[in-house]
Amino acid sequence: MVHPPDDSRTTHAHLKRRTGPWRLGLVAVLLTLSPRPAVADIYVANFSGNSVTVYAQTAEGAAAPLRTISGPATSLSGPSGVALDLENEELFVTNQGGPSVTVYTLLATGNSPPLRTLSGASTGLVQPVGIAVDPVNDEIFIADAGAGVWVFARTAAGNVAPLRSIAGSSTGLSFPRMVFLDLVNDELYVSNVATGGGVRVFSRAATGDALPIRSLVGAAIPARPRGLFVDLTRDELIVADEEPAAVHVFPRTADGGAAPLRTLSGPSTGLDSTWGVVLDDLGELFVTSASFPNSSVTVYAGTAAGDVAPLRSVSGGGTGLFAPRGLAATEAAGGASGFAILVPEPGGAGAGVASALALALAAARSRRGRRAILPEPGIPAGHG
Repeated sequence: MVHPPDDSRTTHAHLKRRTGPWRLGLVAVLLTLSPRPAVADIYVANFSGNSVTVYAQTAEGAAAPLRTISGPATSLSGPSGVALDLENEELFVTNQGGPSVTVYTLLATGNSPPLRTLSGASTGLVQPVGIAVDPVNDEIFIADAGAGVWVFARTAAGNVAPLRSIAGSSTGLSFPRMVFLDLVNDELYVSNVATGGGVRVFSRAATGDALPIRSLVGAAIPARPRGLFVDLTRDELIVADEEPAAVHVFPRTADGGAAPLRTLSGPSTGLDSTWGVVLDDLGELFVTSASFPNSSVTVYAGTAAGDVAPLRSVSGGGTGLFAPRGLAATEAAGGASGFAILVPEPGGAGAGVASALALALAAARSRRGRRAILPEPGIPAGHG
């Protein structure tokens, strides 16, 4: 593999070795170790198709996938969630029919066997649905509809116990569906179907019967929430609602019965049994509709609201879509891919530059595949 110059690349090993009053603030879907593609890839888990299909970011109509992972050797069985680890070039998939988590190379195609599989009684997996990868702390978070949230080592394989779990009456979790990890604010978002639906937010390091930091519940909150995405640029939380099919957008820190800032819904949207959501680096919102035979991926402006038609959609014969659920993008918004920021610890030297975070996040969209490191105390910018 040919690596880009050092000024457009860094590794987490390097970032973890950095000294001083700093912490790694942002690496969501992750820093790339190879040149960024001109067009991002969109990964989709097809629950009823026992497959993962991959499309170009600009795909529309009855576009065939760039590649498809399917076949008996893949061990895919009711796949629901997908997560990308770009630094280690791996694709994580939850399988409700396993129950299991299977891991593949990022460019896997056809009847490819997984690199490793997480399954067995000791794992506690019952109905794994959503998944998020934490490349900074080398962990994976799994929303299990039959239990709670399980946390494993990133490289866990076989019949191993989780490092910790988030479960119990105090958590408010009952039939959790999807998860999103916000590494800037060290928070874990979990969509919840029972006990009033809504979204529970925990500290990333939460364990046991932990109280959520915030609970987004109430009459204005989705009763059947599915996919989640945190847009760090706008400081917003995006929530997919399965029925009635809609996408709701809240302030990131919304709590209780807060009303959404805007809602995307109605017959013109083409939404039908909404599941996955992701915002790409170009500011476009991708949404999966898991109904059959109306399976689709629809794309909207990032601020779309009301009953508006999509900018484009992927649907129909030849697309390989079959009850699509989770999806992920190699170029996600807000610096979630190919971009990192070191943020000063609260009260530490250099804390005054923390306000540059929002500007740096916005700049990420125009600097695909690059990194930004705020200057360390006493070191001029560009000399770190």
